[in-house]
Amino acid sequence: CLRNGIAGRCNLITLRIGGSLVCVKMPKDFRATMGQELVVFLKPAACHLFETDSGHRLNQS
Repeated sequence: CLRNGIAGRCNLITLRIGGSLVCVKMPKDFRATMGQELVVFLKPAACHLFETDSGHRLNQS
């Protein structure tokens, strides 16, 4: 876990996965510490991917 930010009804957790930074929305009661290793399982249909330079969403239908 690189960052743990509280965003109202959820927590935004920033993870480093394979050299990329990934922001994950978690329930508001989820807590992690900086540097903690986490195991995550992603639902592909619930993922939003963005191009790094432009910020444009990649998988928008």
